[in-house]
Amino acid sequence: PGVGVVPPAAGQESQWAFSVQAKILPYMEDTALQKLLNFKQPLTTGSGGSQVFNTVQTQAIKTIVASYNCPSDTQERVQTTANGDAAGLNYMVNMGTGTPEYSFTKKLDGMFWYNSNVRHRQIIDGTSKTLLVAECIVGNNITTNGPTAEDPLRQHASFGGSAPPITEGSCATASRWMGSRATAWAWGREFNTGFNTYALPNGEKPDCGVNGAGWYGARSLHSGGVTIGMCDGSATFLADDVELIVWRAMSTRAGGEVVSGR
Repeated sequence: PGVGVVPPAAGQESQWAFSVQAKILPYMEDTALQKLLNFKQPLTTGSGGSQVFNTVQTQAIKTIVASYNCPSDTQERVQTTANGDAAGLNYMVNMGTGTPEYSFTKKLDGMFWYNSNVRHRQIIDGTSKTLLVAECIVGNNITTNGPTAEDPLRQHASFGGSAPPITEGSCATASRWMGSRATAWAWGREFNTGFNTYALPNGEKPDCGVNGAGWYGARSLHSGGVTIGMCDGSATFLADDVELIVWRAMSTRAGGEVVSGR
């Protein structure tokens, strides 16, 4: 990204889809990990659903980044996924309201999407009133089939890339459940490193997605809420009973809403 630009959720080409969490490493004073992750080489090889992590990047991808993890989540961090060994994370970047647009390949109303280039001056709603990050729960890396998820906290409804746009109805009748959420901190796929505010924090309905798009919520194993971080660098604990209109307003960078009551 250029000077003064917030890193995009991922790049133009899927093989170079380094996450925001990967791109900010140079600012985190973790020299050893910076050296392991090679931004001059693609992150993955192959195409479509057959992508695997580039062997050049393997050591970095499976390195646990302590600051990206919440101690309350006891899920195994390093898992052998379909794409290769990877370390998970709990802190996701803000991809907006998820309504009316929920495809991360489109320009969204939050802070991040594929190829985004948001500058601080474009956060018209104010940096103290706009979400930057929120936590989620790491997936269990298990795919199951059936009318309900085996583990609703750690699996989301998943549809193939050629499926029609998702709806609340189709999500409610899904038959495929994936535990891939937040399982690879370096890979900027929507299910890995982003969240939106379509549903309230710790909402009862499981997350739901189709290739490159979906509703991925903020979730935690804390009692009564989730940890959030704002664009001004402040962090706080937000109660689950926040009003949906307020929650969504917090995720827009230029919605013009007046955020109160949280």
